[in-house]
Amino acid sequence: MNIKEAYKVMQAAWVDLYDVKVGDTVRMLRVAKSEELGWDTCWVSPMNCRVGQSGVVKTILETDIGVEFEDDWHNFPFFCLEKIKSALHTIAFDGGEPEEVCDKCYEALKKALLKQQQARTRD
Repeated sequence: MNIKEAYKVMQAAWVDLYDVKVGDTVRMLRVAKSEELGWDTCWVSPMNCRVGQSGVVKTILETDIGVEFEDDWHNFPFFCLEKIKSALHTIAFDGGEPEEVCDKCYEALKKALLKQQQARTRD
């Protein structure tokens, strides 16, 4: 496996480990070097001012994470980001109006529904 392929595996693991999704808020931790650790993109100087700032995840690509700030956006390597806030999940109960719920509530609901579905298939 070459370094670029290893980067993709590491980013996918990071996204999974921290449950990063579009809409989450992340903080830029540091500057990266172009193609550092197999990151397949170049660092440009306007990205420097984003260190310490937070933005919203707009895209999760195989090679980087797109983050939007108030006045622009850039694609960053995962290892320069820290997830600081989860976006809410939107779900509708029994055809009612959609409601926003946090990750913990969403996971609990998903687990309960899966358990209920498994019980039905056994009957």
